[in-house]
Amino acid sequence: MTTGCVVTTYETRRPPPTMVSESRPVTGVKEQPMRWWIGEARLFERGDGWTLPLVLDLGGQAPPDHPVRYRIDVALQVAYERVSDENGGPQVMRAVPFEGEHRVSIEEQVCFRSSPSDSGRYRVGVRLERDVGFQPGEYQVTLRGPDGSVVGAPRSVSLH
Repeated sequence: MTTGCVVTTYETRRPPPTMVSESRPVTGVKEQPMRWWIGEARLFERGDGWTLPLVLDLGGQAPPDHPVRYRIDVALQVAYERVSDENGGPQVMRAVPFEGEHRVSIEEQVCFRSSPSDSGRYRVGVRLERDVGFQPGEYQVTLRGPDGSVVGAPRSVSLH
């Protein structure tokens, strides 16, 4: 597994669509859809935020020559707060109710060709920072492809 270059951007501009010529089916090659997962389901704060380790598996497809823009939608499900033990023990995290909805969309541009992978799996670190509104809690993470469609199923992650 290798690490690709990542450029975080908050702009919504997209490159112009690429012209696609009519293609014939290739026999004997079975393409699988791209899969993804979170490298760790429980993350601990480092500095002013967390790094979400996404693993992208291209499913046997050749990586594109150009950077690909993905959108990661992150929605807070359960907030946590630190509380001290009444007997002076260590602090513990407990779930607290929150009002409203907290969603953040992050766009990442991934350069697959900058770090070739024999396995077709690429690790991308997405930064979740407090100044954008992230806090300890449980989040649902959804990955959207360049065309805006949802890739795979949403995943859960805990920020501590």
